Amino acid sequence: IDVAVSIVVIMMLVALVLNVFSFLTLKQDMDYFARELVKTAEICGDTDAGAVWNRYEELAYEVGFYPDIEWDAYYYDDCRIQYGDSFRLIISYEAELLGMGVIHIPLTLIASSSGISRQYWK
Repeated sequence: IDVAVSIVVIMMLVALVLNVFSFLTLKQDMDYFARELVKTAEICGDTDAGAVWNRYEELAYEVGFYPDIEWDAYYYDDCRIQYGDSFRLIISYEAELLGMGVIHIPLTLIASSSGISRQYWK
């Protein structure tokens, strides 16, 4: 009996460790997602450009999830960011930590990245 209980406890701990490891890889994916989307917005100088949304779709397909995005910037005109102005992207994603197969703990993962516009608007 003691051996059976020990094996069950060890298996539960292994499952929990693997689940936590998946959150670490998810966080890395989110950081990558934010950096790449900011690079695109830097080049375009616009947070609502077609190239930014195309890159969003490419990245979402690549990492396997669609995070919520929020831009923090001083806009020149609508969604355009003037040359040299900084901006920040915050992405968030809702996930669940599955503990021992019966416990579901909701977590919100957040990643952010910032950049400077390289586009001059007249």
